[in-house]
Amino acid sequence: VIRREMKLAEGDLYSQKIIRYSEGRIRALGFFDQVSVVPRPTKDPALMDLIVNVKELNTGTFQVGAGFSSLESFIVTAQVRKDNFLGRGQTLSANAILSALRQQFQVSFFEPYLFDTNVTLAFDAFNFRDDLVNFNRRRSGGNLSIGYRATDWFALSLTYTLEDVQAEYSTGGITPKIFEKKGLTSSARLT
Repeated sequence: VIRREMKLAEGDLYSQKIIRYSEGRIRALGFFDQVSVVPRPTKDPALMDLIVNVKELNTGTFQVGAGFSSLESFIVTAQVRKDNFLGRGQTLSANAILSALRQQFQVSFFEPYLFDTNVTLAFDAFNFRDDLVNFNRRRSGGNLSIGYRATDWFALSLTYTLEDVQAEYSTGGITPKIFEKKGLTSSARLT
């Protein structure tokens, strides 16, 4: 995780500017509280080692909430998220919202360097249900994104979404078939 953010590789000429830039990239990950790169001389005066000192932050979060509203009655939320999952720089998260009108569940995963390349991979799966007064909607599906980091400042990403949607409108007791709609939504987005 740290090494791939370093812009100096073995055998490169020493550059204080690149070292400071690399420190900034490591800090920007959000995994470390303190970051410092310290040059250390070696037995060969033409070579030096770079020692990267970091103090790791707690990269996991767990949140639970509860509330009450006149529209939705009770509301319960929960989220768990782990950045730098298994020490590999990945992000894994899951969240849920439950109320009298909504049930939402979502799981997400992000890989910033697929197979140690500049390719990114992300996916999430979801299941949403909204039960309003005269309208019910259920959506389930997921997103798959693959991207390429061309430079430090330019990246391309293609996201494919597949979603199963079921919706119905009712006027009281009987729901005419004309008010029931269901189908598969498929879309692609370039970023």
